Amino acid sequence: MRALLFLVVLGLGLYWYLGGIESPQSVMTTPARAAGGCQSLVVYAATWCPACDRKRADLNAHNVIFTEHFVDKNAAKDREFRRKATAARRRIAYPTLEVGGEILPHNYRAADLITHFNVCHR
Repeated sequence: MRALLFLVVLGLGLYWYLGGIESPQSVMTTPARAAGGCQSLVVYAATWCPACDRKRADLNAHNVIFTEHFVDKNAAKDREFRRKATAARRRIAYPTLEVGGEILPHNYRAADLITHFNVCHR
């Protein structure tokens, strides 16, 4: 049993080392790529998703400007989201955030999106 646990931990460590898992700090310290302006935010959500409702409320409370795509109501946006998430090696989960055309690995708070990713807000 210990050998199996050791192999699992070793495998996860190797997966992380080879770039399969990004640390939140490496993403949070990435400078904004838009020169002189803010970055667009796209939220991929589902109408039945309570976490999506909470994310929308958080973004609205911080006056973040965003575009929301309900993938359960729009097949084209669902395909687009799945293609982008797969290409970025991200899991399919809702809500998923895209800043400046890049799928984020975590569901960041609105304040962090403004501070670290320079998303557009009023």
